[in-house]
Amino acid sequence: MNLNKKLEMELKNNLKGIYGLEITTTQACNFQCSYCFERNHVPEENLLNPNIITKRVKQLLDSNWFKEQYSGIKIILWGGEPTMNMPLCKSLMEIFRQDERVCFFVYTNGSTIDNLMPTLLRLKKQPFIKDNQSKITIQVSYDGNPTHDMNRRDRKGNKTTYKAIHAITELHKYGIDYGLKATMSWKDFKYLPECWDDFKSLHNKFGSKIKYSLTVDYYNVEFSKYKDIVEKVLIKVAQKEVEFFKEYRYFLSNIFRGNKAICATGKNMACIDTDGIVYNCHGAIYSKCSDDLQYANIFDKDFINSIQRANSIYANNNIEPDECKECISSSCLRCNVKKYEESKKETHLDRWYDYPAQKDLCKYYKLVGKISAAIGSILKRE
Repeated sequence: MNLNKKLEMELKNNLKGIYGLEITTTQACNFQCSYCFERNHVPEENLLNPNIITKRVKQLLDSNWFKEQYSGIKIILWGGEPTMNMPLCKSLMEIFRQDERVCFFVYTNGSTIDNLMPTLLRLKKQPFIKDNQSKITIQVSYDGNPTHDMNRRDRKGNKTTYKAIHAITELHKYGIDYGLKATMSWKDFKYLPECWDDFKSLHNKFGSKIKYSLTVDYYNVEFSKYKDIVEKVLIKVAQKEVEFFKEYRYFLSNIFRGNKAICATGKNMACIDTDGIVYNCHGAIYSKCSDDLQYANIFDKDFINSIQRANSIYANNNIEPDECKECISSSCLRCNVKKYEESKKETHLDRWYDYPAQKDLCKYYKLVGKISAAIGSILKRE
């Protein structure tokens, strides 16, 4: 066995965690989504140079403390629409294409997939140390209709569903790992069953890769205002999910799937904005508390030590308040940044882990928990 093969096997056998490094390639976007928390932000002209990112990624991979805890890095390309800075996206993918310690994840509205595809195909062929994880994953933002074309228009006001569906079709055709992410504003919950049906039709066409991964608007929570309609449509969708589960043995949506995972932000990830400022995650960039949540700059010589210090501060990231432990919810969105904003507690970490801080959002997830329990009972009987 040659040395390279031996080292490769040792890497796989001793695989640790994967660190997420989010890169804000640009704050510009070619869409104007009505619910986007960045929509009122004026894009800055600054753009990061691939050379400094490459330098820091290599330093992270080679540092002793990093190697003790992690086996590799997932470079997450974020914006704006990250592919609006296509040169940076392509450069980083080519630079780390043959480094099996690095994989990529791209958030995108799917509008530029044809331009990016040749690079994706070259990247796809390369290995990543984690056997069950792809070298490249694309997350396409698609809300399902009728809400997608209501809320996700391009800068000229045109509907964009066809762009998202084209991206899904191309990714599926060429075997690029992908997923879909949907957002639902509270005022649009009345359309939830129709959006679910739209994803069901995509599932019929593309198969199990299609999941309805729904995120509610947790920046402007209006659950109590729309509680009656939310409860009504959730029950209607629950009935659809029961029938879907009987046929496929899994749920189409994440609504009743059950997920109370604690976010890796802080400990296992960092985000760099276009000025090179380092935050815990991309949500912190646009937070009203952003000044509290920035802790380094990619241009600083002390960059690696700053990452390490942050890693130690948030090392115990499995904190769960008693209120959460006793909660009936089966799923929960625990955005540390938003909890930090809403919390009335005093210390930094107490605010960071104050998951019950958004009481109205908690009410929504408790409702989902009750319906999920009912679904479970029905499926057990049948």
